[in-house]
Amino acid sequence: MFMLSLACTIVGGSLFVVQGGFFNGIGYSFKRFFARVSKNGAYAYELDGNLEFIQAPTYSFTYPLLLAGTLGCLITTILSVVLY
Repeated sequence: MFMLSLACTIVGGSLFVVQGGFFNGIGYSFKRFFARVSKNGAYAYELDGNLEFIQAPTYSFTYPLLLAGTLGCLITTILSVVLY
C-alpha cells in the first residue's frame, strides 16, 4: 500500500512541477537553439521574435493524485509506527 501511495505521490508531484511551467524556459531555449542551427538558421534568426514560450499542459487529475498519494503515505506510515 505504501509503495502504491508513494508512486502516486511521485507522479502527482511530477505533474505539478510540469504543470507549473518549470520546463517552459528550457523548451524555449531548445526551440531557439535548433532554429538557429538548422539549414534555414539565418531566416530563423531574423524571425526570433516569433518564437513563443511553450505553454505548460494542464491536467485535471494532478491534485487528486497528489492528495491521495500523500494521504496514503501518511496513513501507512502512522499505522506502521502504531502497530510496531
